Amino acid sequence: MIQVNKLLVIAGPSCVGKSTLIERLQEGKLPTISRQLKIGDPSLWTFAEWDFAETHGTAHTPTLEISQLVLHYNFLRVLRRDARRRTHEEDPALHILTTSRDITFVTLWSSPDVLALRVKSRFEIGTHTFRDFRTLRRTYHELRQQGFRYRTFLYRLYGNKQKLLERYDAWFAFCLKYNSRAHWIVDNTDNLPALFPLVHFPHIIHPSS
Repeated sequence: MIQVNKLLVIAGPSCVGKSTLIERLQEGKLPTISRQLKIGDPSLWTFAEWDFAETHGTAHTPTLEISQLVLHYNFLRVLRRDARRRTHEEDPALHILTTSRDITFVTLWSSPDVLALRVKSRFEIGTHTFRDFRTLRRTYHELRQQGFRYRTFLYRLYGNKQKLLERYDAWFAFCLKYNSRAHWIVDNTDNLPALFPLVHFPHIIHPSS
């Protein structure tokens, strides 16, 4: 079991920029967003992937107490063919929410056409320009773990904005079940992340309205 004092959940679909956002927060490159999220010194936070919470979050594991945790979560993982759980409520990686005292959600958004382009650049290794070896390693890992079926699934989902928005609605509804401190939206369409309260989401997805 994991007990967390302050939990920051950074969530969104594949290729929306979760890992990049987390890396930039760790490196202190987003001071405005860090202040808004009250991160302070990033070295005092533990940064973890969803599988960390899934592995240590069961009642059968020794209690692990963490002061401040940033959790990377892909909310599409419950839709994958090999997913053992089909809803967020059933996902063991999210059971950590029940043992966290102070929760903040940060959900990333990028327009569907931008997401589709990122899927292409991530999975087509021959034409991708890697920033560094970590990016290369992560891309090969995702190819091996997710496979080409997942890529096809992403293309179809990102080609249907309404279906994608349904996944966001399901995630938002799930988050409402928890008494969180705040729920923020990061518009990462142009890779220049900006933070907004959740109530601004309709204006972000329909900028002309």
